Amino acid sequence: MTKGFSEAFEASCRSQAAEVAMIDPTGAPVSFGNLFFTVIAFAEALQDHGVAAGDLVSVHVADSIAGSALRLALLRIGATAIGPLPRSGEGLAVDWHLVTVGTQPLGAKDITVGPDWIRSPRRAVPIHPGGAMVRMTSGTTGTPKLRLITDAGLLARAERGQEMRGQPDGPVFIGYAPGSSPFFNYMARSVLSGVLQLHAVAEDGANLRRIAAGGVSTALLSPWNFRRLLAAVEAGAAAPTSLRRIMVGGGEVAPHLAARAESLFGAEVFLC
Repeated sequence: MTKGFSEAFEASCRSQAAEVAMIDPTGAPVSFGNLFFTVIAFAEALQDHGVAAGDLVSVHVADSIAGSALRLALLRIGATAIGPLPRSGEGLAVDWHLVTVGTQPLGAKDITVGPDWIRSPRRAVPIHPGGAMVRMTSGTTGTPKLRLITDAGLLARAERGQEMRGQPDGPVFIGYAPGSSPFFNYMARSVLSGVLQLHAVAEDGANLRRIAAGGVSTALLSPWNFRRLLAAVEAGAAAPTSLRRIMVGGGEVAPHLAARAESLFGAEVFLC
C-alpha cells in the first residue's frame, strides 16, 4: 500500500518515464523520468547544503517546475516546505530560505538555487519519513491560517480530488500561482494521472497559445485567470479549440461570464 505522496510520485514517474509530464516556459518538454531525476538531484543538493529532516524551509523560487521540484525534494528528505511567509507566519522559525541568483538576502541561511542544480543525480536519495508542507488557507472567513499537511495527507487530498472530480481525460492547463495550494493539488493530481500539464505564464496571449499547442482539454483556472483569458479572447485573441472543460475555483462565476466563455471557447464552465 502506498504510504505517501512521495512514494506515489516516484511510482507514477517510473511507470511512464518516457512520457511528457510538463512543458517548461521555453517550450522544452520535461518527461516524467526527467522530472523525477530533477527531484532527486535537488534532494541531493539540499542535503549537501545541510538541509535535514525536520527542517522548515521557505521556498522563494518563482519558476513553477523548479519550485514544484524543490518542494517535492524537501518532502522526500523529510523536511517541511513552506512558501514565502505571510504576515500570519512571521513568528515561524525558518531554518533555510531557497532563493535564486539576484534575490535580496533573506537571512543567514540562504541557499541559492542555480542552473548547476539541473544535473543527473549522483546517488540514491531514499524517502525519509516526516516530510510535510505548510499550506495557507484562502482566508475567506478572516485572516489566512497556516496548516501543516503530511506526506500521507498530501496523497489523501490528491486521491480524494480524483474521486470527487474524476481523473483528467487529457492535457490540463493550471492557471494558479505556483506557490498556491490549488496549484500543488492540481499538479499532484495530474502527475498521478499521468497526463501532460501546462502552467500559466505572465502573458495572456501566450497562455492561450500554450493551451492550443498542447491540445489542452481541461483548464483549471483561478477566477482572476478565468477573467483575463476571457477578456483576451473578447479582445480578439484566438480561442483554443481543444478545450472541453473550464473549471474555475473560488466559489463563484457570474452567469453571464460563464455563458460568454462557453460560447467563445466551446467548452463547459464548472465551479470547483
